[in-house]
Amino acid sequence: MKKILLFLFLGWIISSCKEVGPYINLHPAKVDTSLLNITYVITHSDSFENPDPHILLVEDFTGMNCVFCPLAAVAVHNLDSLYPGKIIPIAYHLIDNITGDPQHYLHGRSDFPTNKRTNIFAMLSSDSNIPNVGLDRIQYSGESYILFHYGNLQSYYINRMSNSGIPPVNIHLSDTVKNDSVKVRVTLYYTSADQINNKNYLSVSIIEDSIMDWQAFQGGIVDTYYYHNHILRTMLTDYNGTQLNPSLNFLVRNRVFIKEFKIKLDPKWNRSNCSIIAYVNRRETSNYEVLQTARIKMIK
Repeated sequence: MKKILLFLFLGWIISSCKEVGPYINLHPAKVDTSLLNITYVITHSDSFENPDPHILLVEDFTGMNCVFCPLAAVAVHNLDSLYPGKIIPIAYHLIDNITGDPQHYLHGRSDFPTNKRTNIFAMLSSDSNIPNVGLDRIQYSGESYILFHYGNLQSYYINRMSNSGIPPVNIHLSDTVKNDSVKVRVTLYYTSADQINNKNYLSVSIIEDSIMDWQAFQGGIVDTYYYHNHILRTMLTDYNGTQLNPSLNFLVRNRVFIKEFKIKLDPKWNRSNCSIIAYVNRRETSNYEVLQTARIKMIK
């Protein structure tokens, strides 16, 4: 049964929440990137792949102390329900503006330590207000930044699906969990008939669903048993990705990349609720377009 506490303060009368940062985690888990890292071009037609359907990345910048952030979470959930299997959400908890605490709402129980979330937020928007959401890191017409109000999420989804065309790359994920570590293999298969001349980057994240903790709402209400979903736990790459083709001038059809990453799992994470997400994006001046996204449930 939900326990509701009343907690009053004047800062909740505004329609968005200011955040400060960045929070730096002094003891992040180290990612082993010395594993498999190869690329080649397939020449046998029986191994050629057709393009997979486009899956969109939804990024939700949120916080426990942000009273309007649950509305953004509902908008993401509704979009996922309306178009099942067509989006993959990630939620980034930012630093609290009232207490300065990076994770907790007062006596919150959970810990969301990764400074990469703040770097991503700064990369995509100069507006420090939350909630803000993004869709495939496209700056849509009429918007000042890549991030926008959650009320526009469905209309921008329709816009993106109507204009994005066929994604140029397929993403295949697999993982192996042994003891307290997970090894992730990412295979990228380029299917575009057109030569790709811009640089592409791969990002790999671990998220967790169903984290029960505090959440502030309008009217001074605090839900002490709120379920937080799609929460970024860590990234296995840098916040802006790892470059796929630094030694290549362009990418061609049937080009394959295989990369492996290994990281120690935090014992506080519930592996049953964890997933691995990978996405490929451009990274040029003001162009961070996400080309394709994939997700798998973590093996228990």
